[in-house]
Amino acid sequence: MLAVRPATYDDVDFLVSTQEAPHARGFIHRATREQIIAAFEGPERAAFIISDDDVPAGMLLFSHEPDNPWLIELRRIVVMMPGRGVGSFALNWLVDWCFNEIGAHRIWLEVVESNAQARHVYERAGFRLEGTYRDGFRGEDGRYANLCVYGMLKSD
Repeated sequence: MLAVRPATYDDVDFLVSTQEAPHARGFIHRATREQIIAAFEGPERAAFIISDDDVPAGMLLFSHEPDNPWLIELRRIVVMMPGRGVGSFALNWLVDWCFNEIGAHRIWLEVVESNAQARHVYERAGFRLEGTYRDGFRGEDGRYANLCVYGMLKSD
């Protein structure tokens, strides 16, 4: 059974290693151990573990500015085994939690244009393409890629 729970300091190694998944490389800037630990500090940052039958299966990192708690940025969603519905489950959980539990008005994210699988999941969940930053992402190899901005309002 799929579930989402807040990450703890015991999950830091898993959170770091999740970003090393081959299907995630080239699409995200990997957060350092220190950056992930910072996600536990203060109410404006949050880290969650996606689990499948109590086994960690992915991660969610999001944040909001202290002055703008109504605006949530999904910073990172990575699943260990894509194509099994784990990402869709986690994204739907996040949308529900942000709008209904913490009172957000808007959720937004950025995704590399060539990440068709992630874009499909976001669009299926109701996110709308709001624009594209030409060469807005620079990969670890130094290459540039277009970066798509997606958003969702509570009223969507």
